[in-house]
Parts: sequence; C-alpha cells; structure tokens
Amino acid sequence: MRSTLACFLLVSLFAAPAVCQPSQVLINELGADTPDFVEIVNVGATPIDVSGWKIETYQATTGQPLFDMSWTIPAGTTPIPAGGVLVGQDSTTGVGGNIYYTGVNIFFIAGYSMEVILYDATNTPVDYVFHNKNLVGPSVNQPIGITWTGTLVAGTSSQGAIYRPSPPVDTDAAADWAIGTSAANGSKGNPNPMPMAGALINEFYTGASAAVELRNSTASAIGLTNATLLTFTDAGGGLVADPPFVFPAGVSIPANGFLVLEAGGVAGSPGTYPNSIYTGIAWGWNGSMSVEIVLLNDSGYGLDYVIYDHFGTIAGAGPNLVAPTTWTGDFDMGTGDTHERVQIADTNTATDWAKNTNAHSLGTYNPPQVSGTMGIVFNEFNMGSVDYVELLNTTANPVDVSGYVIKSWYMSTTGTWSNDGNGTIPTVPPIPAGGVICLLEAGTAGAAGAYPNSYYLGWSFLFVSSDELEAVLYGPLGILPIDFVRSYQSENPNKWPGTNNPGLPWTGAQVCVNQVSADIIERMTLVERDNAGDWKRQGTGVGTTPGALNPLQTGSNAYFSHYGTGCIGAYNIPVLSGTGSPAPGNPITLEMTFTPVAAPMLICVGLGTGSLPMNPGCNLQVNPLAFTIPFSTGSTTYMTLPATLPASVTTPFDIYVQVLYGDAVNPWGISSTNPLQIHIDV
Repeated sequence: MRSTLACFLLVSLFAAPAVCQPSQVLINELGADTPDFVEIVNVGATPIDVSGWKIETYQATTGQPLFDMSWTIPAGTTPIPAGGVLVGQDSTTGVGGNIYYTGVNIFFIAGYSMEVILYDATNTPVDYVFHNKNLVGPSVNQPIGITWTGTLVAGTSSQGAIYRPSPPVDTDAAADWAIGTSAANGSKGNPNPMPMAGALINEFYTGASAAVELRNSTASAIGLTNATLLTFTDAGGGLVADPPFVFPAGVSIPANGFLVLEAGGVAGSPGTYPNSIYTGIAWGWNGSMSVEIVLLNDSGYGLDYVIYDHFGTIAGAGPNLVAPTTWTGDFDMGTGDTHERVQIADTNTATDWAKNTNAHSLGTYNPPQVSGTMGIVFNEFNMGSVDYVELLNTTANPVDVSGYVIKSWYMSTTGTWSNDGNGTIPTVPPIPAGGVICLLEAGTAGAAGAYPNSYYLGWSFLFVSSDELEAVLYGPLGILPIDFVRSYQSENPNKWPGTNNPGLPWTGAQVCVNQVSADIIERMTLVERDNAGDWKRQGTGVGTTPGALNPLQTGSNAYFSHYGTGCIGAYNIPVLSGTGSPAPGNPITLEMTFTPVAAPMLICVGLGTGSLPMNPGCNLQVNPLAFTIPFSTGSTTYMTLPATLPASVTTPFDIYVQVLYGDAVNPWGISSTNPLQIHIDV
C-alpha cells in the first residue's frame, strides 16, 4: 500500500529534497492460527533493514475494529533480502531465522474483522490491509494518506491465512489479496504461493486433432476452475487470436500428472487422448504456422507461456506474454507437428523446447524429459539419528526432482533384502547446476528443513547403520531408473550379492570402514562413474555437510575406481578401497577389509591394468608392475595404510594397486584384493 498523500505532506512540511516512492516493504500475510502472525515482504531488488519499523493490529467481532497490539521490530534485525519475508508471531515456538517473537498477543480470531498497519522507522504509514469481515465501509483506523478500496471477503465464516498471492501486487485494494480456510493456504516464512502455480504447458500438437498438454509439476493436485488458455496463430499475416478456453468448474491436474486439451468436441467432455478433455474450439493448426500459447490462472496472472515462431520474425517473447511469466530466446527451428519440452525443469526459455517429427506423447512425459533425468545422482545417505538422502545435480542446468521416486532396501544378518522405504519426492525447489538437495525423512512434505538446501519428504526410511543398503533413484512417476548405489556394512559383498539393481551399471564393493556401525555414506567425487570407489562409508551422527557438497568433492576429476575382482581367502574375497582426494601432494588412505589375520602381504603398484595369472582363477591385474612393498596384516580383518601422493605430478596420472596376502585357506596359498585405480588429477 503506497502512502502517497502522507509522503507528500511530510515532504511539504519539512521541505525534504526527496522523491516519494511506493514502499519497498508490504504486508504480505496474516495468520489467524496457532500462533497468530503478521508477515511482511521485501518487493524491492535490494535487501532492506526494517529495524525500528512498527506493525499495529486491530480487531473486532462487530463494528469498528479496536486496537489490538503494536510491535516494533528490534534493532539489529537481519535485513530482509530481495523477495524475502519477515514474520512477527505471538509465540516463541518455531522462532528463528526470519521468524520473530513479538512479545505481545496478536488477537486474530476466525470470524473477526482484522486490520494491520505497517509503519517505517520514521513512523510513516507505508501499508495497510483491512479484512472487513463485520464492517461495511471504511475504518476509523485507516491512516491519513492511505487508500483502500473493495471488500476483502466480508461475510466469510472463517479465515486462517489472508495473503497476497505471488507475485505481490499493490493497488491499495482488496483485490490484491486472497483468503484461505487455514494457515496452510499461505506459506508463513516464505513467499506466498500463486494460485495454480506449477501448471505448465508441456507439449502442443499441430496435426490432426490438435491439442495442448499441461503438466502438473507439483506433488499436489492443481484445480484449474476458471483458468484460461489463450492461443494465437500466424499463417503468414500476423498473429490472430483463437477463442479463449476457460476451464470448467472442477477441472484439475493430478499431482505430477497431465491434462490434455483437445480441439473440438463439447467443451469439458472427455477427449480421445489419455487424460484429455475437449475445448470446443476448432483449432485449425498445422506445422507451418507460428503458435503462441498463454496459460492464465483464475486471477489473470500468467502461469506459463510458449511461442513457436515459424517465420523467425519475433525476437524473444511475442506480444501476448502475461506477467509474471517470462520468456527468453527464439524457438524457431525444427519441422513437424510435435512441439515438446525437452527437460523437466522450467527455465522459461526457448531451450526448454524442441519441434520435431516424432510421434506425440500427449498424456505422459515426453521422451527427452525422461532421458534428461540422467544427470541426477545420489550424493550422500545418513543412517543415524536423522535419516536423509542427498541428491547431486551433475548437469549444467537446474533440475526439478519433484515427483522423482526413491526406493531402498536393507539386509541385516538374514541374507534377505527387505524394503527400506519407498516414496515420491514432494514439490521442492529445483537443484541448481552442480548443487545438491538434502531430503529429510518424515516431517511435512516439501517443508524446509534445518540444513541448507534441505526439505522434508513426508515419508520415512528404515535406515540402520549396521545394515547393508541398496538404493535406486527413478525419474518422474518411477518410469526410468536413473542411479543405483550399493553399500555393505560388514557382510562380505561377494557372499550376498544385491538383487535390487534394475540394470544400471555398477562396479566394485563399497564396505564400511573397520566393519563397525557407520551412519554416513558420502560420494567423494563430482563425476558419476557408477563405481564403489566413488564412495566413502564411515562416521556416526549427522554428515559433515548435509545440504552441501561433501568435503572430498573438490571439483577436480581425482578419483578411486574399483575394477576386476580379487582372489578368495580366509574371509572370502578381500576388498581394497581408497579415501581422500588423490591430487598431487594430498594424503590418501588405503583401506582393506576381510584380510587374513597376522599374514604376510605384498602391496603391488602398477602402471596399467594388464592381467598376469597367479593361480587358477586368480590374476594380478596391475601390470606393468612398477614396484612392490612388503608388509604384514594385523590382528583384525581390517587395516588402513596412509600415504601421501607425490607433489611433483604435473599432468593427470593413473596408478593401479592390488594387495596380495599369504593365506593358508586358499588352496594355492595366496588371496588378493580387487585392483584399485587411483586417478591423480592436477
């Protein structure tokens, strides 16, 4: 709410050489819940310090609202970032971050009229909202210079969240606001939702039985009653509008699902495509015309937009783009009738789209979207007091993993794999390029967690640190397997092979350090090699960097990689792994599990992967051999050997290590580990 008149009076009285502008901070949400709260939002492009600003509230069952409370935002309050919010609430529960305790009661009750006034640090009123539930006409509390028009849901029996839909609009009117029946309709502590947000144009088809496919990019159904689809076509003489399609009452898109709008028929009746309804509009489209499509919510805000410029005459967005939707780039290449998104993420750019002669995939994911999921991989598991799974985006673009599926299994001492927790990832922010997201078990699905980049799944894992683990990540709706991890705790991986891999590549055995309970399983590299050598399992408690890259993910291409297999001995086949970042001058650790006890050993270091037979079924696989180091094992079946890599290496270099043991259990007297590649990266 702008205080233009009040500002003018102040400037006139004090001759201030200033230009009054609309307030950078607005009232954003009121919560009549437990606790009651008021939220303000920074709509500017820079952070703003609101220390010393004041919020006043008024309420009444009938008649003029009466004074309720006044709260001055404390000095030293963290500035509100651009687009960010600050909450004042009347309870100490949940205080922290951008949520503050007012120290006084806010008496918001369902069925009451409510008024809120926001003052800046000079005590100038800058914004105002009036939920005139039980009063027709203006309030006596409305500050001079503040305007207010319209009626904000007068006569509604209850309210839990009164909020500005995103993006915040300030026209000094009730029309700027929306109202819900519970606080869940808003988003306390976060920017408010825009009604129907998450509905995207996913594909359009210009052949016979033309159609537009919408996709729900969220984990909750989206109702589209009174939303509007605008379409425009250009056959060479300029864009011409088709009749608008207004969505009938009750039409919705299921969570992570699709709705196809088909040309012709009786509007709202089932169409011939999967998950389709007819529009009643005869779209006379073909593959040789430009097509512009605009999806609006029931308030007329832009939800999504696409333009195919067949003639190459429009640079960027066309003339019918509706805010807050944006569009950059030129989608003007290709032939055929199928126009489809090529990735799950929505970047509002022409690169999201492609035109081709492929058969359409109306009613389901487009083939490029499914194949485009392959850059998301597991990055960390925690099996301690806080179970979580962390995902890494190895691509150069943000990727939305909402709707992806995680499946996991565990094995204790029975030798039988059991389900460890399956579920769908709720609506969460996209993972930035090269970034991670930490998915915490249980909680409120999609709610932010305590760690950076962390969000609750709303469902639980059964992780136990003493168990073996296998996990598979699937793309949307569980259609395509994307990544697989196998981690063994103490049982020999060669004794109980996994059975849950849906056919994804995987090499080697990743085993817990010292065969003790280990809560943390971390990827050590940024590059996915589907190899146990990429992983490290050790430690207890919470991971060292949940919600961020792991300490050993240095950004280089240094790595350990298992290959081949060892030779069976007293405790089955010994396993050789490495931890650390193998860069010049760095310390690393070689870890050996299932070794014979108090036995002679020979560390073989080679410069290649050539194989030399030692006895039937057992090969030395680090040839040509560079040197050997004699050693002996200890009193347990586990041991580590620290080493420091030479600092003189100036170009990427590979060395290969395999350890041989004197082992009386082996008929030939020798057992050995798997060979291990150490790629030293500069």
